[in-house]
Amino acid sequence: MKFAYRTHFKFRAKQRKIPVGFAKRVYNSADGYYIDKLRNRHIVVGSISFKNKMRTFAVVYDIIEETVEFITIHELSKRAIQNKLNSGRWQHEKN
Repeated sequence: MKFAYRTHFKFRAKQRKIPVGFAKRVYNSADGYYIDKLRNRHIVVGSISFKNKMRTFAVVYDIIEETVEFITIHELSKRAIQNKLNSGRWQHEKN
């Protein structure tokens, strides 16, 4: 599997002071994979150490042929994940 970073991803990671490499770390050690039904996007959620604390990140991505193209990354609370699942916006992706 190849990985690519869209311009928007690089901009947001820099803006949020999140190292670009975190996307691959979250993707490879995910707590869950989801589909955003509103935006028709893949989302991977994982917890990694950031600023001396375990934090949960969501990485939005597309799969183009055999390449995972990262779109954006942001910190997310467990409650926000549950709210998205409860509302039906997100659903678990079957891998």
